[in-house]
Amino acid sequence: MLRLSVALCGAALMLATIAALPAGADELPVRKSGLWEVKGPYGITTTQCTDPSVDRLLLTGGGDLDMLKSISPNLRGCPKVGRTATGYTFTASCEEPFEIYEFTGDFNSAYSRKLKSGDPATMVEARWVSACPADWKPGEVAMFDGTRINVKEMMDGLGALLKLAPR
Repeated sequence: MLRLSVALCGAALMLATIAALPAGADELPVRKSGLWEVKGPYGITTTQCTDPSVDRLLLTGGGDLDMLKSISPNLRGCPKVGRTATGYTFTASCEEPFEIYEFTGDFNSAYSRKLKSGDPATMVEARWVSACPADWKPGEVAMFDGTRINVKEMMDGLGALLKLAPR
């Protein structure tokens, strides 16, 4: 269980950096509003309710680049999003070991993300399911065990805690 928690936190931190890209940089497209099923590393599946107001947070795990740089020196000069012939690349670390992810798909019905090195354990596949249920708010995520969380509230709380930490 600890390994799973560490893996989830690591993935969330890596993906969180996309949310802080500077204006004008290539960006991942906004997904179609509604309920998305996201099959992540190690076979973990979550369900996300999204709309344009929260999609970037959900797609990338949220985050604050300055906060992340304070705890991860590998983020200097990053993150970077670029266009490719088939989709997008995301460079999470500009120092060795490099972490470059490839995104493909239309972001309206489906998309996938994989580590460029090809490690199949890092593959994420997502598909649009339906409109969000009436009792869900945009930004809510149902975890693999059925627990629902609000990603924006979680990331806001993490940022507030890190601001209080001594440097």
